[in-house]
Amino acid sequence: MSQSAIDSATQEKLDALIRQEEGDSNSYKGLFAIFLTLAAVAMSLFHLYAAYAIVPTQVLRTVHVSFVLFLVFLSFPLTAKFKNRLMWWDIIFSLAAIYIAYYAISGGDNFGDRNTAPNSTDVFIGVGLILLILEGVRRTNGMILVTVTVLFLMYALFGDLLPAPWTHKGYSVDRLVGFMYMTLEGIYGTAVDVSATLIILFTIFGAFLQFTGAGKFLLTSPLRRWVVNPLGLGERLFYPLSYLAAPLAPVLLQQLL
Repeated sequence: MSQSAIDSATQEKLDALIRQEEGDSNSYKGLFAIFLTLAAVAMSLFHLYAAYAIVPTQVLRTVHVSFVLFLVFLSFPLTAKFKNRLMWWDIIFSLAAIYIAYYAISGGDNFGDRNTAPNSTDVFIGVGLILLILEGVRRTNGMILVTVTVLFLMYALFGDLLPAPWTHKGYSVDRLVGFMYMTLEGIYGTAVDVSATLIILFTIFGAFLQFTGAGKFLLTSPLRRWVVNPLGLGERLFYPLSYLAAPLAPVLLQQLL
């Protein structure tokens, strides 16, 4: 077997592992591929701006979640049968994610203040957001995480039917939606805060290094030095990591302070 054949077989196995772990995404071409790229660039620019300027917490987290859902529904098919095909329901789901963010942000302070007594529209849109997130998780991570999440939601709604010591007083759909959708402690809690302020910056930086070739350059430059002047293990790790982390240091310090 030739080296090229071995490399091709290895690449296919790697691609299969990536699809298994991260979901089997679409591979669009043409104008729609350009549109998705521009949408991802817009998301990156928004988060870079948020790292520099002051963006209200509710706005940042809400836009972050909606941006991610928008890209997920356009990038990952409902099933493998619809791979590389833009279906009408994908468009509806993605636009619904954008509208949900608009509804929450346009509501201003009144939206958050009525989380203990949401109206029927709040409940309808909040339930829709929960369903969209579950579907997005299913497309990208499979059914295991979805099943665990649904079990916890069912426990919150029907826990009063369980025997002691697992029982509790139970929560209505209105209260569940008010907490999950209309506060900064449910869907838009700490995990989304970390994702929208720190993880996204490392993701953007990693993508920049990958597509510009800068990552390979920063890693191979210290390697050339090691060939001539072997260093200790600590120094071997310090030089490439310091090169990679230096551009993010000012942004991280601003977030921490």
